[in-house]
Amino acid sequence: MNFIKKTGILLLSLSNFAFAQVNKFKEEITIDNNKKLIVITLDENKEFIEKLTKKNKTENLSVYNSIINTYNSNIKEAVTKFLNNFTTIEYQSKTQFKALKKDQLKNIYVLRHNIAAEIGDDGGDGSASWLNVALEKTRLDSNNIMEFSKFELAAYDAKGKESEILLEVNLYNLTFCKGELFYALSQIEKECKKNKNTLEKNKELSNKTLIINADNLEKGVTEAEIKKNYPHNFKIVTKTEFQKQLMNTDGTVLCLMVVPMAKTAVPVAIGVKYNIAYFHVIYNPLNYNSYMVTQPKGMIGYSMVNDKISLQHIKSFAQ
Repeated sequence: MNFIKKTGILLLSLSNFAFAQVNKFKEEITIDNNKKLIVITLDENKEFIEKLTKKNKTENLSVYNSIINTYNSNIKEAVTKFLNNFTTIEYQSKTQFKALKKDQLKNIYVLRHNIAAEIGDDGGDGSASWLNVALEKTRLDSNNIMEFSKFELAAYDAKGKESEILLEVNLYNLTFCKGELFYALSQIEKECKKNKNTLEKNKELSNKTLIINADNLEKGVTEAEIKKNYPHNFKIVTKTEFQKQLMNTDGTVLCLMVVPMAKTAVPVAIGVKYNIAYFHVIYNPLNYNSYMVTQPKGMIGYSMVNDKISLQHIKSFAQ
């Protein structure tokens, strides 16, 4: 069964109950904490940096540096906080990891950050567009939501070969912040430790402020209209402020996240088009619990599904 089929089945099977926003490739995930966990850090490509500098690609260089710095600066803190049950944890750069021999890869887990290839028309069945791509091969556009990143926990077998991806958490954009990194690893942790990932939606919404990223709202949705249809406290903020609120642990806020989940190929007259499906997730940065409040109802046609938060979505959150 290929990736797209697996994801499609998962998408159809999910319901609006408390959940961890994690793609599960097995019905039950069993983690052996006695095995080594290798965490892969990101390498700087000096030649690529020089190339961008010479071409005066300042925005691209800024995005490139931001991704690497955010990940490498915060990954150890995040792993220490959320994946501290492993007896042995090692950090390897991508270059170092590729140089490891099979004997060093036997019966281990690997935590890595990957970038999913952009959503486009590759003329195939869609599977090629799910392949991971090098950071240097992306458009590195800070406003480009057509490429997104993902955190994967993979298992290696007794022969030193990757056997399966156990868990995966996707993020909305190519770029991400510390709060999103913490979100991703906290959701993986809950699955590894089989902790409940619940949020009492109605109770939480009534006594906390829902933080909404203005960039995620559908065009035309205003604060006044939301007030008419949403009975609880909310605040519309900039992307920068939203990223700060993802680290807010004073217990007063919930963050409304838009999270990519599944992509399917749709045949058209010539070649294929693609649907990308998004969840809307209410996330509590105090205890890392999450609650899926909307999910795509169908994958018909070739438009993006739930990529923005509509007024109808807002109405449904409090129901």
